[in-house]
Amino acid sequence: MKDAVGLMGLDRAEKLQQLKIALHHGRISIVQQLMQDMPDLAVGHFGLLCAVYDVQSVWAMLTKDPTLAVTQAGPSLPLVHLAKSRMFRVWPDKASDGIAIADMLVANGADVNAGSIENGEPLSPLYWALGHAGNMELAAWFLENGAIPSDGESLYHATELGHVDGVKLLLDHGAQPNGTNALARAMDFDNVDMVALLLAAGSDPNGGSVPPLHHAAYRMSSGAVIDLLLEHGADPAALWNGHSAYAYARVFGNADLVARIQARGLQTKLSDIEQQPAAAADGGNVDCYIDPAKMPEAYRYILHEILHLPQKLPHIKALIAIGMEWDLATAQGITPVQLAGWNGLPDVIVYFLKLAPDLGHVNNYGGSLLSTILHGSENNPKRAGADYESCLRMALDHGVALPKQAIRFAGDDDLRTLSEQWARDRPGKCWNMDQSEFGIYALVVGAGQVGLFPIPGRFGTYEDNLSAILRWGPDLVLTMTTQAELDRTGAAGFGDDLVAVGIKWRHLPIVDFGAPDMSVQDQWGEVSLDAAAILARGGKILTHCFGGCGRSGMAALRLMVEAGEDPDAALNRLRVARPCAVETDDQFAWASRISA
Repeated sequence: MKDAVGLMGLDRAEKLQQLKIALHHGRISIVQQLMQDMPDLAVGHFGLLCAVYDVQSVWAMLTKDPTLAVTQAGPSLPLVHLAKSRMFRVWPDKASDGIAIADMLVANGADVNAGSIENGEPLSPLYWALGHAGNMELAAWFLENGAIPSDGESLYHATELGHVDGVKLLLDHGAQPNGTNALARAMDFDNVDMVALLLAAGSDPNGGSVPPLHHAAYRMSSGAVIDLLLEHGADPAALWNGHSAYAYARVFGNADLVARIQARGLQTKLSDIEQQPAAAADGGNVDCYIDPAKMPEAYRYILHEILHLPQKLPHIKALIAIGMEWDLATAQGITPVQLAGWNGLPDVIVYFLKLAPDLGHVNNYGGSLLSTILHGSENNPKRAGADYESCLRMALDHGVALPKQAIRFAGDDDLRTLSEQWARDRPGKCWNMDQSEFGIYALVVGAGQVGLFPIPGRFGTYEDNLSAILRWGPDLVLTMTTQAELDRTGAAGFGDDLVAVGIKWRHLPIVDFGAPDMSVQDQWGEVSLDAAAILARGGKILTHCFGGCGRSGMAALRLMVEAGEDPDAALNRLRVARPCAVETDDQFAWASRISA
């Protein structure tokens, strides 16, 4: 019943779209509900059939057309769809069907090392099976059938998911730990067994982008992990960015590392600016404030580094008391309160909420506080011990907006139930992102923002919709509808109204569900240059079609791809803001081909 609430009233096409999104994000319960309601929902969609382990249908389609095994199905190759799937967790009886599908795909020419590109990085089927889905049986099959164990990602993500057996599987097949962040990631989880495996396999105890002992300092590694590093030759005297491991241990408060360095007589003198945060870490009284502008870069994001660690709230409070920036965003735009939400830490999030952070802040991934809580509940490797329900309740009670669409896409059953109940109890505080009313659905692109909206006058009055657009303050508006559609909704003068107030307007007419014809493609080069300049200076761009979904989503996706984003990852991010964005394969194809 929990999943059914968010899926009621959807037609087949809408359910098919929800199935694609749910499979991509690993929302198992939603996939189950969709397939229960409509068992033939994936029929005819080869990639989806692989992901739901429909071995009979896959066999039938391959028999008719063997080239399907090597033909991209939607955003990914069939073998990637199979490897990404987490459905083996709830359909254990179908796990062997997944292996059978892998056999059939490879027998018909699929390459076990041909994966996908995400954010510019190649990710193999082995990575998707082991590092993403946690499918040990399929990962072992890939390795036994020629998958490259040192693919640059699988070992790192096996450590991230806590797969000691997965790490051992990769190392036994020849994976090389040096050149990866696997050791550091194993230390992040203070996993003694994995650290021991990686060091025994040749991980450099002094290598990596951050020396392991410095990493141990700010990740609060235990004495057992530190002892392993020292036994394998980690150098306590090494410096990183001019700072010693001892100074790191003092500032971040790792008493185990401090004691071991002191026992070797290798402690170093702290600088004046290190002494204050070190005293805060020790729990002592600090009688002066620090100047955050003078804080070394190595320590500036200390709140972000320690807030997820156990029993660190007193340390956090002490640091903020001496002047550390409590609402500082990282290079990825993530603030401490968002990080607390992603980690599911109610005691930490309630403290930051009392400091009145910017609850409307959107990070560089397009995430708000609410969406980072939901994302963490599904993707944080340590989510089992977190309390996302309390975090979500606190965020909502402090005024964070709850879009109705977020309820539908919450993958965690308890959070979906809480959101539904909260929306029923406070209907005036739950706003609608549905396709049946006017709204601007925006996300960060580059240094600026791109937003989608339906044609003015379709939902509400033209005047009210125009006022909302002007309040949003776009620098450029792209109209993707035909003139007839503008006339129908009373928006014939939309372009003139925008130009009259100094907003650039470009009319690129495309028929509903269509992609650009040659006339629009010829104009796009100039539009693209103008849009890139606007986004580079932090400006805003709006794009609309009739419903604010297909054609406008296509234009927004094109801008994201031209800004350097991977098409598949960009589409997923865009659909967090507007789930109906991009409606046809032709639209996705045009948006993805930046050379077109």
